Amino acid sequence: MFTKQQLRRWYFHFTHHYLTLQNVVMVVGAILAIGWAWGSVQAMERNYRLQRQVDQKLQEEELLKIASRRESLAAEYYKSEEYQEMEVKRRLNLALPGETVVILPENTAEATKRGEKANTTGVVPAKKQSNFEQWMNFLFGGNAKSLQDK
Repeated sequence: MFTKQQLRRWYFHFTHHYLTLQNVVMVVGAILAIGWAWGSVQAMERNYRLQRQVDQKLQEEELLKIASRRESLAAEYYKSEEYQEMEVKRRLNLALPGETVVILPENTAEATKRGEKANTTGVVPAKKQSNFEQWMNFLFGGNAKSLQDK
């Protein structure tokens, strides 16, 4: 392997060229700087994680406040005379003088057979137009004219 003389040369060369006070101070400084940087990154990561938790808790608190406010407003509404009157009218099918009660069925028998719901909204479905007619209405304002007529 190595002779004693080669080992002594290598040791002398290493201690006098590499193991100087200046190099040792540089290595220790580099180790301290890397440790400080690593600690800073870990602290920032931990702070970021904790801030996310705080933000999440604040958001949950805000949602609970909103839900609580909504429930209190609903309770106030249910206690109001307007709601009580409306509910009595609905349950007993009553009306004040001058009012007319119109009771519409949920679904007619014919619509139930076809699997459709009855049109109780009073909205008339629009007639089907071909693709060409739709483009002509779009380009030349045909829909705008029909809306102005109404």
